[in-house]
Amino acid sequence: MPAFNGACMLLRHIISLDACKMSVADNYYQVLFIEENVNKILYLPSALSLQKLSKSILIGMTAMVLMSCAEDTTQDHLSKQKSIQQQLLTKVVYGEHALTCDNEFIHHNILWQANSLGFFLSNFEMREEQSDTWKKISLEVNDWQTPDTALLWFVANCGAKEGFNKTLTLNLPLQDKQSFTNIAQLRFSMSVPFEVNHANPLTQPSPINLAEMFWSWRLGHKFFRIDMSTMDQPNKTAIWNFHLGSTGCSSASSLRAPVKECEQSNRNTYTVNVGDNASNLLMLDLKILLEGINANRETSCMFKAEQLSACNNLLSKLRHSSLFRIAAKKSKDLSNTSQESGQ
Repeated sequence: MPAFNGACMLLRHIISLDACKMSVADNYYQVLFIEENVNKILYLPSALSLQKLSKSILIGMTAMVLMSCAEDTTQDHLSKQKSIQQQLLTKVVYGEHALTCDNEFIHHNILWQANSLGFFLSNFEMREEQSDTWKKISLEVNDWQTPDTALLWFVANCGAKEGFNKTLTLNLPLQDKQSFTNIAQLRFSMSVPFEVNHANPLTQPSPINLAEMFWSWRLGHKFFRIDMSTMDQPNKTAIWNFHLGSTGCSSASSLRAPVKECEQSNRNTYTVNVGDNASNLLMLDLKILLEGINANRETSCMFKAEQLSACNNLLSKLRHSSLFRIAAKKSKDLSNTSQESGQ
């Protein structure tokens, strides 16, 4: 019996069992073990007598069977995991008003048009009611999404039939009969993860390969981009730009990726409330970003040296917790966005 106790001690060390006890019956060896607080029994048929079965052979046989069981258990567990597919419609709004299908909106009593408007969202997580645990959410792979990162892209053309994306498709780790409203909060980052941000865009899957959202291998992608113009001023076109990405990135050249995170990663994480009264509409509010800004070339930000003050101002506004929100059912947000035509 001491040989069995020694074998169990070694097995517990190798396979990380919580407890183990071995014994011999008429025609088999019995291994009682505890794994993840569950009692389990393993029977090893024996054609050999106990005296002829060395301890090393017994350990090897048991370890292989237990590892096989553990692998099967893991596969069974993964196969039993459920996910509920949920589509979220995204809208860009200015306060209580949705941008028109031409990406037009009024700021400081001037009609502006967002000629280019897009942003990456990544690292989606969810927290259920009555839980403090955040669970990772995977994305459905398509032309606008990788398993971890999505690009929302809005075009200033009411007649456009393609070339834009306003939909997020999430695979929520929920059980049958649960839905999006069982989630208490949704969390995500407006960024491209560092692991892929500086990779060769020519070899990246869509949408990470979109040229309009890329700076260079050293700097990586633009996490957010908006280029605005207005004709409201007589005989003059005013423009305003904001391109967000990581800065302070070090590499051998602009055509080489950095090996560590940039000094200013400029990644922002947002948490939005969901719950029973939530709709499937996720909104980004430009009013919060543009609050107090007289939009012109001088207040634009593409992280040039002379734009430091304007960029710092915008970076502080990006940290506003209400930049993103989920619209409530039957809310004014929904009634206003439902009036948008086109696309």
